[in-house]
Amino acid sequence: MARNKYPELTVNKILDVSTQLFAEKGYDNVTIQDIVDNLGGMTKGAIYHHFKGKEEIFNAIVNRMVGPDNIFEQARRAPGLTGLQRIQKVVTFSMTNSTHVEVSEIAMPILDTPQFLRKQLHDCVEEHAPYIREFIDQGNADGSLDVKYPRQAAECFMLMISIWLNPAIFSYDEIAQKVRHLQLQCESIGMPVLDDKITEQLIDYYLKITT
Repeated sequence: MARNKYPELTVNKILDVSTQLFAEKGYDNVTIQDIVDNLGGMTKGAIYHHFKGKEEIFNAIVNRMVGPDNIFEQARRAPGLTGLQRIQKVVTFSMTNSTHVEVSEIAMPILDTPQFLRKQLHDCVEEHAPYIREFIDQGNADGSLDVKYPRQAAECFMLMISIWLNPAIFSYDEIAQKVRHLQLQCESIGMPVLDDKITEQLIDYYLKITT
């Protein structure tokens, strides 16, 4: 078998076709064979070379839509920061390396699927919250934080930032009030991540991406 010289192009083609099929037919009604039939001669083996199955394809589509997760690793590797400052880095990185990228009109229906919300919830709790928990533990040790329940605080923080403040899931009728409430909530549990400057930056950011 000839080696594929351009695997990235193959992956993107699979994701493009799958995105359109999921949007048109719904996730549950699309099979791997449907995807193969719309790939113009690509074999099922080529798909399984890159993806284990339909769920992994869907997850890759969502990751491409919402952006990379490396903001957490950037915060972890940043030298000389307190635990509090590392969490603040995550927030500021998320604004400068926007995770809420522009979504094509074709892909928009995917944002309304249960599978999209399930993945967002999974990533918040299982993938991203452990980073925040690590930073909280550091902050409790270095004195920059005083959080009684680090794991629960980390999970709640990520759910609020990624779900409650996500324009793909909820509207922004009172975004300023939402962000300021999150600021007060974090302060009340010994986790003053959103100082006044970051709070105003976050409000401006959300207003910008929703207008």
